[in-house]
Amino acid sequence: MFRPVEPRAPAAFLLAAADGSTGIAVALEMDVSDDLRQGWTAYVDSLVAEPAD
Repeated sequence: MFRPVEPRAPAAFLLAAADGSTGIAVALEMDVSDDLRQGWTAYVDSLVAEPAD
């Protein structure tokens, strides 16, 4: 079950994270895609998932 959220701030954060990961990949030659995906999942779940009983 999901709860309603205002999408603007989370969308801006996720876009900034994706954009930043591109910079890290290019400048530092690091692949952070798995870490980013895990962070996105945790962040989105914390926003929209109903707390477990």
